[in-house]
Amino acid sequence: MFFVLCAQKRNGQETVPYIINKNKSLIKVFYNYIVNNLSNRKRTRLKEYDYSQYGYYFVTICIKDRREFFSNIIDFKVVLTEYGKILDEILKNLNRFYPVEVDYFVIMPDHIHLILILDNELSSIKNYSLSDIIGKFKSFTTKKIREKLKPPN
Repeated sequence: MFFVLCAQKRNGQETVPYIINKNKSLIKVFYNYIVNNLSNRKRTRLKEYDYSQYGYYFVTICIKDRREFFSNIIDFKVVLTEYGKILDEILKNLNRFYPVEVDYFVIMPDHIHLILILDNELSSIKNYSLSDIIGKFKSFTTKKIREKLKPPN
């Protein structure tokens, strides 16, 4: 089932978020509470857990200031921008550089969701942690997007 996160204003007041599925039914979510309380949120990482061990990991990466940058929602479909296409290409080739398989991902306007399968037995060079891979992914993606943003000389 395909879902799109949307927002709707009521009487000029604060935005009320909804999830719209392909049947166009609305389901209210507590998205505002989460966004407004990010600075007070609990740590989602376990202190004693080794994030370099084999496993499936669900990762969400948000863009700074939640700017809609990676895609647009048009007729209930996600349409990637040129920057979203860069993300798409890098994610599809991530396993060529790191011992990780991208099981599934979705690129939203201001964030991405990933399900990664980390398997360091595929790497004979180094054991990579989830943090290593995400850090390098973000760094490389930022570099490629900045190249696109620079005006030609």
